[in-house]
Amino acid sequence: MRNYYLEILELSPEATEKDIKSAYRRLSKQYHPDRNPGEDTSERFIEITQAYNYLTDTKKYTYARATTYQKSEDSGREQWRQEAQARVRQQRQEEAIARETLIRKLLSYFNFAAIALLIFNGLLAIDYLLPRKAHPQQSLRVEKVFESSRYQGRTQSYQYDDLHFEDFTLRIDKGQIKSDDFFDEAVVLATSIFGKPQAALLTADGQTTRYEPIYSVYTFFGFIIPAMLLLLGLYWLVIKSSDQRLSLAILMLVISIIQALLFIIV
Repeated sequence: MRNYYLEILELSPEATEKDIKSAYRRLSKQYHPDRNPGEDTSERFIEITQAYNYLTDTKKYTYARATTYQKSEDSGREQWRQEAQARVRQQRQEEAIARETLIRKLLSYFNFAAIALLIFNGLLAIDYLLPRKAHPQQSLRVEKVFESSRYQGRTQSYQYDDLHFEDFTLRIDKGQIKSDDFFDEAVVLATSIFGKPQAALLTADGQTTRYEPIYSVYTFFGFIIPAMLLLLGLYWLVIKSSDQRLSLAILMLVISIIQALLFIIV
């Protein structure tokens, strides 16, 4: 029996206790089911564990053979196999419990962020739907915006125009305004709650032209805000699996970063 288990650990009959422990560490890492999923590796891992337990705890095996049942060598081997399988199952259960505990702890922290996201996006939705407030402006300065071209090295190219009023700044497509002293009247339409500019109305020679920003947190209203509210509803009311809730929480955090950047910058 000893030689049989030594062969499983790829050792010679002269192997010492130190050799047995070293071989077990090497082979258990190589065939551990978490590192190499598969039925073959699981069986191999059980055999390695069984051999190691027998070679390092022969008293237990000897006692089992000395009982009144007088189990045969094959039945003793099967007993050790079952014990090894039970230990592997127990280890996996403990790892699953530890992982579930960690996920639940992370989600408990995210719950506070989810409440803040719900309030913020609810306010954004209301702000978008409320009538715009008109803010008369007395001055306007047009500033050209240059950006580096991705395909032409460090070449700067003219991309946008920034309209600077006393209280607001709007970025529009280039070339729409030729001069900053042509208007008779200027009015900026902004949201009621957060005061985000949504359009500039410039009147010259009795004709009013409307200019809208090329992007803002409200420009993406058709996607970001309702998408966030939908994801929050799924998180709170529909999805129960901890793994799925964690994935959804990560997605919402990424979207919220984009949303915050749009809100702050524009």
